[in-house]
Amino acid sequence: KQGISTIVMTTSEIGGNTVSAIEGYIDDIMDPSTGWDPAPAAILLLGDYGTTGNTIVSPIYNNYCVSDNIYADVSGNMMPDVTLARMTAQNATQLETMVTKFLNYERNPPNNPDFYDHPITALGYQTERWFQICSESVAGFLEVVQGKTVNRINAIYSGNPQTGPWSTATNTAIVLNVFGPNGLGYIPATPGEVNCSWYGNANDVINGINDGAFMLQHRDHGGTTGWGEPAFQSSHINSLNNTDLPFIFSINCLTGKYNIAGECFAEKFHRYTYNGENSGCLGIIAASEVSYSFVNDTFVWGMYDNMWPDFLPDYTTTPESRGVLPAFANSAGKYFLQQSSWPYNTDNKAVTYALFHHHGDAFTTVYSEVPQDLTIVHNPVLMSGFSSFNVTANAGALIALSVEGELIGVAEGTGSPVAIAIDPQIPPTVVDLVVTMQNYYRYEVEIPVVPAAGPYVVYDSHIINDASGNGNGMLDYGETVTLDFTVSNVGSEQATSVDVTISTTDAYVTITDATAYFGNIAAGSTVTVNDAFELEIANNVPDGHVIDFVVEADGGEIWESYFSDEALAPILTAEEFIIDDNTGNNNGIIDPGETVTIYIPTNNEGSSTSPSAIGTLTCNEPLITIVDETYTLGEIAAGGSVQAIYTVIADPEITLGTPITFDYEVNADAYSIQNYFTTIVGLIIEDFESNNFLSFDWQFGGNANWTISTDAYEGSYSATSGNIGDNQTSSIYLEVNVLAAGDLSFYKKVSSEGSYDYLRFFVDNSEMGSWAGEVSWSQETYQLSVGTHTLKWEYDKDYSVSNGSDCAWIDYIVFPAIGVEPTGTVSGAVTDVETGLPISGADIAGLATSAGDGSYSFDITIGTYDFTCTADSYFDLEITDVVVEEGVTTPLDFAMNPSSPPENVEAEIVDFNDVVITWEAPADLLSEIIIEDKATKLITGEREEGTPVVSLSNKEPVSNTRSLTGFKVYEGGTEIVEITDPATLTYTDAALNAGDYVYTVTAIYDDGESNHSDPANITVELPAPTDVTAESQDPDVIISWVAPTSRGIASYNVYRDTELIAEEVMTSPYEDLNVPSGNYTYNVTTIYDGEWESEMSNGAFVAHTDVDNLLKPEVTELTGNYPNPFNPTTTISFSIEEAGHVSINIYNMKGQLVKTLKNEHLDAAYHTAVWNGKDNSNKIVSSGIYFYKMRSGKYTSTKKMILMK
Repeated sequence: KQGISTIVMTTSEIGGNTVSAIEGYIDDIMDPSTGWDPAPAAILLLGDYGTTGNTIVSPIYNNYCVSDNIYADVSGNMMPDVTLARMTAQNATQLETMVTKFLNYERNPPNNPDFYDHPITALGYQTERWFQICSESVAGFLEVVQGKTVNRINAIYSGNPQTGPWSTATNTAIVLNVFGPNGLGYIPATPGEVNCSWYGNANDVINGINDGAFMLQHRDHGGTTGWGEPAFQSSHINSLNNTDLPFIFSINCLTGKYNIAGECFAEKFHRYTYNGENSGCLGIIAASEVSYSFVNDTFVWGMYDNMWPDFLPDYTTTPESRGVLPAFANSAGKYFLQQSSWPYNTDNKAVTYALFHHHGDAFTTVYSEVPQDLTIVHNPVLMSGFSSFNVTANAGALIALSVEGELIGVAEGTGSPVAIAIDPQIPPTVVDLVVTMQNYYRYEVEIPVVPAAGPYVVYDSHIINDASGNGNGMLDYGETVTLDFTVSNVGSEQATSVDVTISTTDAYVTITDATAYFGNIAAGSTVTVNDAFELEIANNVPDGHVIDFVVEADGGEIWESYFSDEALAPILTAEEFIIDDNTGNNNGIIDPGETVTIYIPTNNEGSSTSPSAIGTLTCNEPLITIVDETYTLGEIAAGGSVQAIYTVIADPEITLGTPITFDYEVNADAYSIQNYFTTIVGLIIEDFESNNFLSFDWQFGGNANWTISTDAYEGSYSATSGNIGDNQTSSIYLEVNVLAAGDLSFYKKVSSEGSYDYLRFFVDNSEMGSWAGEVSWSQETYQLSVGTHTLKWEYDKDYSVSNGSDCAWIDYIVFPAIGVEPTGTVSGAVTDVETGLPISGADIAGLATSAGDGSYSFDITIGTYDFTCTADSYFDLEITDVVVEEGVTTPLDFAMNPSSPPENVEAEIVDFNDVVITWEAPADLLSEIIIEDKATKLITGEREEGTPVVSLSNKEPVSNTRSLTGFKVYEGGTEIVEITDPATLTYTDAALNAGDYVYTVTAIYDDGESNHSDPANITVELPAPTDVTAESQDPDVIISWVAPTSRGIASYNVYRDTELIAEEVMTSPYEDLNVPSGNYTYNVTTIYDGEWESEMSNGAFVAHTDVDNLLKPEVTELTGNYPNPFNPTTTISFSIEEAGHVSINIYNMKGQLVKTLKNEHLDAAYHTAVWNGKDNSNKIVSSGIYFYKMRSGKYTSTKKMILMK
């Protein structure tokens, strides 16, 4: 049904449960010349390891481990040519668990946001391994890119993550450059900066899974019964009670050794149920033997790049990403490992390809976000004989049409209508339409094939007339167009006097002429009306936006169909900032005193030519002059680019290293954009030509200081390491504040014992590179992020031998924009506006907290700010446009208004299910509160050279009145009413269902809403009838009950085996007429005035025999419904020849499920089902045509009924 063509084979059918038979079969079907076309994408093995019984044998790799990867490797290069997955079920019960886990997950994915927001990463820190880099890089990606709040369960195997490095292993610098601050930014400079306890344990894992997590990534040691650190073992799985299932990446040794005599960790996790419900994990990837560090970690990174291609944006993935499908990621991780040079132990690559297995369904798609509804448009019925069916679905969605489990058509959604070619179908066939996409709910409807009896007019095609626009025959932004519209009569009789109306709910289009007359349309013919309809497309419609339309054809009967079209618009971008200083020193940098030309390519990546655009470039640096800030770009063609050109002059007095931010805005009506470009003035260089270390704040460490040397790369001087002995170090370091991200470069030279005595370079104690032996002058470049960093060069010697000059040199260091950002001070007091008393503990913009006397103070980079002060029981107060100048203290006082909530909130039940909420106004409320705004405003003064000056003046006192304007009442945290009369101190929440209710009230002032009051709790009970009995009186059943002592009883509902059989019953008893023989349980509910229904009564069991109905029907048949048309209830009659499962479902004209009447096992007999005109949510449906479909065994029948009101 889902669109994945599937063939089931047994080991007997392919020649036996042997490695040679299975491998030969897979090789045959994968053969590009003689095999299947297309070749299978994946193979799922259903059975535990073994050679007899319900098992499937695995090959053994190199006498070392079981490896299904050998089956997957058809070409003989150890790479999987087809994705392999396995479910190690030993019996039918285990297989049912594993299969229903992924089926239920796909059909009803978890919808709790916390499940998706809190993925788990777990690891055991070990200094000489990459465990911590592996899992933390995944955690960082999930946080930085995916926006998750990761639940880190980190432990320690050996070493100290608080003070130690990320790793001491070979090639660590390479992966840190990829994932660290100088790369993707997934991990901080040191493990000590990771926000976790480092004492994770099994209980943390249990609680994390039980609380909900869509995935868990583990990296550490392991064994056949579980993980080393944190020590989560097979026995701990018994403490899981989760029903929302995570996918587990168990990257360690042995946890997936599925050929042991007992049950390995992965099998336990995958087979686990709790109290009869599926629990544990959805699936798991694990190793079948002892695995190896570094290759394992690289394999993991390849997996995640396949599931999320933006994990490593500079790399490609094989096989092509299908989304978060772990089985395919398992294959991709092996391909990534094959090409990678990151792990030094390349001899262990081959065994890693063999070790890792996916336990679960090959096509399991892991949901990583709260599922959303797909946007699907299609006709509700398929006309008999049609060879295609149009479906509009989200781009990338998989659309599948099937009949009785056989695919008849598959397509991929584009956001526009897709015509899916199918074999023509005839009634009473029902076509299943299933649309799936990661992170979206599965869309599944049944589409009846209806005969073309009588006329039936539907949409056929349209042509866009946009001669008044750009004439491209498309819907462009801002255009007014007409449609040449064609409809088709797919029925068997002529349609007469047909009017066609189109409509849409889309905000980006206005239909100015919606109706056209098409006249008579012969059966099987089409009619076209030119300029039938007129549309106005909004001038801000997004590019590629799909507009859905509904078509109603009226020829005495209404026929509904659908079509959609795509709007075109520009998408403007400006990402490049090109500096041309060929009239200066031509170094591509703005230098003091230079006049440069700035080029900003402005691109249109959309599908329509842009409106005429103007580019404006500004800069807030006073020593930078832009000669003409505006540049006319004109219209930018779709796919085109126009360069904005500006002349910029840098004052000769501007300081080297000054960061400059340019603001570039493009005004193109609704498609305007804004971008910022930051650069620095000149180069900041340390070349030691001062013959000392005083140009920067250099510091020294180790056993000897660095000194100035005349062996220089540039100029006369460089820096060289101190004279040290064996097992000693000499280091030089500098702390820098990077103002704009950029490159740090330097030249180095080394003369030492090769492979033993090293020059090492560190950024924030993370080694970025190392060099030993005879290394001539050469340059290194590293990127530094914004913020404070410590740069260190260290020469270290091992325990013996000295070769060469036994030292290292550095020279010509070029820094990115570094310096000390100028700051000013903001200080003041926080007080109560009514009393003038100080407020302690107030938060000022997250930058300071007021002390006991209300005072606060903080330093901040110069600029203009809006500061907000927050304090418990007070309204937030924001003061805007506060100017902070260098070296100046800016006074800023906050006078806070109390946010007193109502008091003495009470809730009382009146008349059984009405709740009256009462409260009192805030006790400290004053009818009028006069406040004086004591905040100060900074007035710009004259600044004499070298003397910072600022002039302050108090604002004039302002008379403000703080008045109570009303209240809001909340139930369960949700607002239910706003009361605008402050004198009203009561509210009635009427006609409630039974349940527990929690009420709070807030006060509404003219300057905001107060905190919530203390809660008032109340329980509403709606009594059900009591003493219900059921008595068999052939052929009927008599149900009796005692009415509850309550007001306003409207009627009763009677249920047989939880199915509603009678409503609006006025008195007891009720006669259930002509009941088939069988055992039944009856319940009765009370319907109170207002249609509020009580809980079910006690159940009344009866064993009933109907002599007249003991004869079995000769055929299974859906007889029909009576009355038809009906209002509001109709009875559907049907017969069952043989006992079995029966389903009866009701669908609307769009093919959407409305009501399930039957879905159960029924005896062979004559039966009825009553529909009361309500849907599965017990809501009354609208009048119209409905289809009801019955299935019993191989029998299927669909009939039509009409609900009229």
